[in-house]
Amino acid sequence: MTEPIALRKKIRHRLDPEPYERDAFANCGGATASALEISTILDQLSSLEGDSILELGVGPGRILKRLVGRGFRIVGMDYDPNMVYFAARRTKHDQDIDLLVADGQNLPFRGGVFDAIICIRVLKYFSTPQKGVREMCSALKSKGLLVLEFPNLFGLSAMAQIFQFLRQHDFFPRLFKLSTIEEFLTENSLRIQSEQGMFKIPPKVWTLARSKALTRFLVSFETILHKITPIEMLSKSIILQGRKA
Repeated sequence: MTEPIALRKKIRHRLDPEPYERDAFANCGGATASALEISTILDQLSSLEGDSILELGVGPGRILKRLVGRGFRIVGMDYDPNMVYFAARRTKHDQDIDLLVADGQNLPFRGGVFDAIICIRVLKYFSTPQKGVREMCSALKSKGLLVLEFPNLFGLSAMAQIFQFLRQHDFFPRLFKLSTIEEFLTENSLRIQSEQGMFKIPPKVWTLARSKALTRFLVSFETILHKITPIEMLSKSIILQGRKA
């Protein structure tokens, strides 16, 4: 499907670096939700063998800054020059980061370059997600890690896109079943090591929490929901870690 021009313009506006950070992670609740997501990502790197990392889709540098100072050699890339420029300003004093503008579906690297690739909140914008996953897997070294986040078809937030699907017979931004992503990875010789649902309470609810007390309640309720429901039920997205055979 070719995404409608109006929708592409709306997404570009929504992903303007400063408004994106301000709106997506607003208030005490939004900051806590961001911290939980980044903590999950860093946990996935605990078994990393090596030090070279590609972050595909750096955005405003939210995750990039947390990778600095941990002994990694980092390459950050984004399709949007504004995001790369914003991230460059944020990390200008960090010597172990290289940034570039490039398309995640056509990575400008030879095969087997990176020990790990992180791709968060990006796959949903790919016109050919399967090709994007293949490119990432190709750029990984043997035993390299892929930490991949994707929007869950069975999340509460996905319900807002149902009318779009009825009109256009497709979703954009895209939604995925866990089994689909598992297929993408296994057909590219990645062994799946962990899967974790994120935000059974929708992120927009988190950003409404202005107090620490309400934020603590959301954290506790989120933890309970993860314990009593299957991974796909309600989760806004899923973070999956695979290791290249």
